[in-house]
Amino acid sequence: MSPLGTYDEHLVRDVGALLLALAVLLVIAAVVLERHLVIAAAVTSLVFEVPHLVFHATHTADLSAADNVINLALLGGTVAISFAVGATAWTEPHGSS
Repeated sequence: MSPLGTYDEHLVRDVGALLLALAVLLVIAAVVLERHLVIAAAVTSLVFEVPHLVFHATHTADLSAADNVINLALLGGTVAISFAVGATAWTEPHGSS
C-alpha cells in the first residue's frame, strides 16, 4: 500500500472536478477583472493553496531534497501570487473597477 493511502477513483475525480471549478473561477476573474470577483477568487484559491502547501511542507520524506525544494517553491509561489493579487485588488480604490 502507498504511504499516502489507497487509490480512490471517486475521490480523485471529485478533487479533479473541484480543481477544474476553481480554474474556471480564476479564469473568469482574470477576464472580467471586477474587484470583488478578483478578491473572492484570490481568497478561494488561498483556501486551497495554503493547506496544500502545509501538507507538502510537513510530508517531505517521500521526495528527494531537490524535488522537495522545487515542489515547495512552486507551491509557495502560488500562495504568494494569490496573496499579492488579492491584496492588490483589496487595496485598489473602490471606484477603479
